Amino acid sequence: MLLFGHPLIQTEQWFRVDLLSSIGSTTPNCTIVIADIEKYADIARHCKENGVDFACEVNSIREAVIANALNADYILCRDKIQAVEIQKVANEYLWSAKVISIIDDENDIENIAKLGIDGAVINSHIKSCLPK
Repeated sequence: MLLFGHPLIQTEQWFRVDLLSSIGSTTPNCTIVIADIEKYADIARHCKENGVDFACEVNSIREAVIANALNADYILCRDKIQAVEIQKVANEYLWSAKVISIIDDENDIENIAKLGIDGAVINSHIKSCLPK
């Protein structure tokens, strides 16, 4: 299971971006987080063309399928039930994208592991990136 944002585990920083120009304000080797794959598909394409990892928040299996097709590294879910459904689809089709549940508290790690989700990110680990 992947785990991002836990104080004992060193991982790259995650930055929420909603403008392509904001990527230049992020740290090297970070993961870019976008909120809507269709609205920010240009950012997704830019990330893949330039070797930048990116994560996309999704609200449906449809959005998850699109995010995976655009080569997202991580598919983020706030709802645990939805994450389980998306994880089933990801497993069936052998997606390279990992399904990650957004959690508010590290006490949720055990529950996410029991549900068979690829990983979790603690919400406070995702920083907002100010536009350049």
